Amino acid sequence: MIISPLYQFFSRPQRRFCGYIVCPALLLVLGYTTVQACHKYKDIITLWQDTIVKNPRSYLAHNNLASIYTAGKDYKQALTYYSKALQIRPNDAPLYFNQGNALTWDGRYDEAVKSYSRSLEIKPHQARVLYNMGLTLMFQGKYIESIAAFKRSLILKANQKRGHLTIANLQVHLGHTKLAIQHLSEELTLDPGNALAHIKLGNLLEDFKQADLHFQQGLKLNYEVVSAYVEHRIGKHKKIPAEPIKARLIQILARAHLARQQYSRAEHLYKKWAVAFPAYTITSYYNIACLYGRRHKIETALIWLKKAADLGFNKWTLVEQDPDLEILKNLKEYEALKID
Repeated sequence: MIISPLYQFFSRPQRRFCGYIVCPALLLVLGYTTVQACHKYKDIITLWQDTIVKNPRSYLAHNNLASIYTAGKDYKQALTYYSKALQIRPNDAPLYFNQGNALTWDGRYDEAVKSYSRSLEIKPHQARVLYNMGLTLMFQGKYIESIAAFKRSLILKANQKRGHLTIANLQVHLGHTKLAIQHLSEELTLDPGNALAHIKLGNLLEDFKQADLHFQQGLKLNYEVVSAYVEHRIGKHKKIPAEPIKARLIQILARAHLARQQYSRAEHLYKKWAVAFPAYTITSYYNIACLYGRRHKIETALIWLKKAADLGFNKWTLVEQDPDLEILKNLKEYEALKID
């Protein structure tokens, strides 16, 4: 938002008193604070509205009001002023871009794409316009068109972070795993610290060792973000797709929770793991027993260990060497489990 001197809108005494109001000063008062140098104008919105009364064709006033209303998430008001500003400057590429953003936030996707397209007609090589158009097309479920827009954006700005990640997400939706892997690899070349890119790449790789490396790195980079993402994805499904690589991700995340003493989160994952992957049910129950043993909750630890034993667990030497279950040694209930 560019704000130029406003002296032409004031009376002569006000001109002498106010002088020039420069951009930084106005930006400081965008939160509806008083323009102290000009008592007539109670706040910035009143100032620009009064400017329009005096000069209805003030592009600056319409554009700034549109920006203010957009920042306040009042998109309908913002779009009214963007339209009026475009009547004054019908070939303003940035203005069409801003209008497109407000239309997208207002959920008017078709109109937003038209505004972005018009901005590109006026000024073709705009990476940010293409990127936002790609997002809007994605919101519409137009994945192929969205990918095309993102790719054009990346051509113009090759070092753009998250561009390849977004394309990879769309390729997954389309079932193009190899292309998704390629774009995730590109994303990590540009941004090695992108934790989600590591997790998503690991989730697509068939090589368990490589997948594990990406899972571990993602958790190391941002444990909370990765945990929230994985748990959200798991929570969306009553049954997790039974793919071995997802089993590894759940296992690694559960261990990370344990290491940080996030016991309830670890238990939740182990239970999900047992339901989704029956082959790992015994291991899941044993691990739940361990997390209760670690907290000296003997009765609950025995319950889960018995569940594992009922399914065929019989590695009692492992139990006796496991520090988490050391508290069970020499208990009659534990000895009974071994005999059964």
